Amino acid sequence: MATPLLEPADVQAISGETYEGAEVTQVNRLITLVSAKLRNRVSGLDERIAAGTLDPDLVKGVGAVIVIRSLDTLRRGLGVKRVEYPEWSTEYASASDSGRLVYITDEDIADLIDTADTGDAFTIRVGP
Repeated sequence: MATPLLEPADVQAISGETYEGAEVTQVNRLITLVSAKLRNRVSGLDERIAAGTLDPDLVKGVGAVIVIRSLDTLRRGLGVKRVEYPEWSTEYASASDSGRLVYITDEDIADLIDTADTGDAFTIRVGP
């Protein structure tokens, strides 16, 4: 099993919350899942961190934001898109919506992909 890319302390530092009890277990499980998903979506992530071409603090920050987004989804309710007050109204996600608890956005990946100075012969960059 690979080492997680971040720790609960990294998530706490960004969220401003202190996790205790069952939440610590939940955060650890989310960190494990986020780490695996980031490694799956970003080529050579560990190697680039070890080589110093990718800032580990950036990886921790991006990972923490993904974990916090997942925690927010759990607190709001899985499958709930929106809750309105004062009149109680809840909008649920449709079957066609992703409905995933842990998801990585294109912006998350864009922060971690190769730059113009890195990458391999098969890296394709679009735009200026």
